[in-house]
This record gives sequence, C-alpha cells and structure tokens, in this order.
Amino acid sequence: MKGHVNKLCSSAITGSLRKIGNIRDYLDQRTTERLVHAFVTSKLDSCNTLLWNLPETEIKRLQRVQNIAVRIVIKARKHQHITPLLSSLWLPIHLRVQFKILLLVVKSLNGSTPSYISELIKDYAPTRNLRSTHLNLLQTPMFNTK
Repeated sequence: MKGHVNKLCSSAITGSLRKIGNIRDYLDQRTTERLVHAFVTSKLDSCNTLLWNLPETEIKRLQRVQNIAVRIVIKARKHQHITPLLSSLWLPIHLRVQFKILLLVVKSLNGSTPSYISELIKDYAPTRNLRSTHLNLLQTPMFNTK
C-alpha cells in the first residue's frame, strides 16, 4: 500500500492542488471547495476502505494532503492551526475510512448492497439465550487462510 499512497499523494499535490492554488485568487470559497472535492478528495476517498489498519505514517501522509487542500480552500496561512479549519469542512482521513466502512455495513444490513456483500455481513444469533442477544452484534465470518 506504500506505493499506492505515494502515487496518490504525488498526483494530488503536483497535479491538482498546485493548479487550484495558482488560480485560487480568482475563485470564491464555494467554487474552490467544489474543485478540491472533484479533483482531490475524490481521489482520497476512492477505495479508501483498503486503508483500514494502514500504518500511522501512511495515514499522516494522506492527512497532509487533506490539510493542504483545506488551507487552499480557506486561504489559511501556513502556520495557522489546521484542526478547527478541517473540522468545519471535512472529516479527517482516518475517520473518513471508518465512516465509509460503517456506511457499507449499514447499507448491507438494510439490503442496499449487492448480494455478495450482504452475504458476508450477518447478525449475530447465538444458539442459546445470552445477555449479548439484544446488543445487535455482527457475526464474525470464518475464513480459510490456506
């Protein structure tokens, strides 16, 4: 995944963010946010469920790309604290990954996903009456690792 993160970061920074930053003075904030969403955050969100349990160093690299995008959209200074600005626009990268996985699970439980995904996610139904019966837990799938 390190090669994927490298390619993603370099294409987002050199390809899209630099070009949007060059014309930022001629755009209002709403238009800039749409451009960044179309060309940068869409790349960050593409297949981001594969980023689950990625090492923290790789997540931080992707977070830096998102921080640069926020600075461009809001016209923030380089040394201005980014966390409040980021929370006003988007979720951080690790929460975006978590949100997408949870959304996929909810859609699967509601029958809004293809059958091959719905078959993987099932409610936990113990064979006898347990205290955990009413907690709406999910069954852990059994996989053959050979």
